[in-house]
Amino acid sequence: MSNFNELENLYNKKRYDDLEIKTKKLIENNPNIAALYNILGMALKEQNKHNEAIESFKKCILKDKKYFLAYNNLANILVLQNKHADAFKYYNLTLKINPSYPEAYYNKGNLHRDRLEYREAIKSYNKAIDIEPKHFKSYNNLGFVLRRFGQIKEALDCFEKAIKIKPDFIKAYNNFFFNSQYLDHNNFNQIFEKCKSFKKEIKKIDEKKIEPFSYLKNPNKLKVGFVSSDFRNHPIGYFLIDWIKHNNKKYIEYCAFSNNSVDDDLTMDLKNNFIYWYNIKKKTDEEVVREIRKKGIHILIDLSGHTSGNRLPIFINKSAPIQISWAGFLATTGMDEIDYVLGDPYVTPIKNQSEFIEKIFMLPD
Repeated sequence: MSNFNELENLYNKKRYDDLEIKTKKLIENNPNIAALYNILGMALKEQNKHNEAIESFKKCILKDKKYFLAYNNLANILVLQNKHADAFKYYNLTLKINPSYPEAYYNKGNLHRDRLEYREAIKSYNKAIDIEPKHFKSYNNLGFVLRRFGQIKEALDCFEKAIKIKPDFIKAYNNFFFNSQYLDHNNFNQIFEKCKSFKKEIKKIDEKKIEPFSYLKNPNKLKVGFVSSDFRNHPIGYFLIDWIKHNNKKYIEYCAFSNNSVDDDLTMDLKNNFIYWYNIKKKTDEEVVREIRKKGIHILIDLSGHTSGNRLPIFINKSAPIQISWAGFLATTGMDEIDYVLGDPYVTPIKNQSEFIEKIFMLPD
């Protein structure tokens, strides 16, 4: 069916609402094609219409009891609904129909990992890798679990394998840099080489597509932006709240660019202390860079480094004239577009400057 190419195109472009409409029309004319119900389920899942998605995947299975992709997709939805026993049941049914489907082992491993069943997770990831030696996602998540056992070198080896298979897999770079900090001794030449590879894989946005800086050169107030996924009940949130509450707002405007959909009590407290709050969780890098420049931010501060939820790629376009990394990550980000790392004599002794691509901006105490 030629329409499948069109449906795949809509899915790849993340036009899930259009995909839903188009697939439903095709089902009206072709009610017995199982694959259409699976595609509809995927479109519904991406729009968080979970119950409707479940219904669609089950219809797919009714049409074709051996359509293993629908079993796997159904299990993924059940995980989101915290129905773990049912999810395992459908992962196992997937593998009963197709024992050579690595994605089901990978997904099953993720569920074991989330349930802290690390030994079972390792078995599942290794099974996925046995079937598909280039299953980079399994290498990455296997590294995460091995780190939980304190096997840092083995974990780093997994992240490196994931990067070798898929050089643009940014999450594996994040994990490599983050977990390197757990080693007693680091080979900084090796880390800097990895930094170069990381930078090479970040897609710089064409400057013609985004507006130039619009900041005031002699402002009454300096505009300082913070980028983080941790404006919430998290160490960074607690670290930031008193500092921003009591900092002088007479000459500075603080803007938040939040990469998290969580709103808790600390989030609300933080919101009250920022003059501007912009949620970037579902925004593309291009949209975020455009917004930062439009707001006329003078100094942009990254609070994540290579930790979870970071948006480091937006810094490669120099979203603001001065860019700084602070608080969330204690090593180099590997990006020379970030001008400074804020530190002090205890956290970042000046003798360690050679370990940073950024310049250490030393605070006194």
